[in-house]
Amino acid sequence: MKKVASDSQNDSTRETVLRDLGISIAARPLNLDKIRMAMDEVRKVGGEELVVEMAATAGAFNCITLVVDASCRKTESDTYLGIARTVMTILKHRRTIGLISVSVVTAFVASRLMRR
Repeated sequence: MKKVASDSQNDSTRETVLRDLGISIAARPLNLDKIRMAMDEVRKVGGEELVVEMAATAGAFNCITLVVDASCRKTESDTYLGIARTVMTILKHRRTIGLISVSVVTAFVASRLMRR
């Protein structure tokens, strides 16, 4: 049971440092000292792998923004925020969603086999 509490606390810490880094990167004008400090905190929590993952995510969002800007299309802010929240929720709870999906498929297959 301690492992679950530890994982939950680690996830919370990880989420906090990632959010802080995202806020630092999004702030304008850029403050490289704040970004470096936030990256150091991410590195302490998740190592170099997490820093690379965060950089790739920030780069992907930057590319999307550049494509939208270049196409002169405006996104509906509510639609975009809704999609972003949905994607982030799925990513955050992917283990639980996976377990539920496996349980549903298993129950379906078992019910089919019982009918035979």
